[in-house]
Amino acid sequence: MIRLEDLGYLVRLVAVAAGLLWAQLHPLYQLLLVLIAMDIATGITGSLIAGVKISSDLSFKGILKKVMKLLSVGLGSFLEPYAGGIPLGPALAGYWCADELISIVENYGKAKLPIPKPLRVFLSKFMAEYGYGDRDDQGG
Repeated sequence: MIRLEDLGYLVRLVAVAAGLLWAQLHPLYQLLLVLIAMDIATGITGSLIAGVKISSDLSFKGILKKVMKLLSVGLGSFLEPYAGGIPLGPALAGYWCADELISIVENYGKAKLPIPKPLRVFLSKFMAEYGYGDRDDQGG
């Protein structure tokens, strides 16, 4: 049986290991992880405020899409030495950060929060320029 004291040591060990791993991540990778967490939180909150029923099937698909984003960043990082030093991982992370930011703003809109006009104008131009107008955002 695990003693409470041993459990405390285990929790501290895991916290130190997580902190060390976090500190070694590229800042864009850290930002992407924070934005993914924020997108999940604002998506759930926005749906609850809007009175939309949260579907476990849709949520599961959304989580799988986020896992695919993280896998693409990992693959990009792995391929960097073979790409002549091009920072593929951070480039992909930056792209997915923009995608997550758009989703977070959409979640604010779903919750009927006011979105400043300059931000709306910028996002509409960005989405039109980079093909986000037809995105399948259900669960992603």
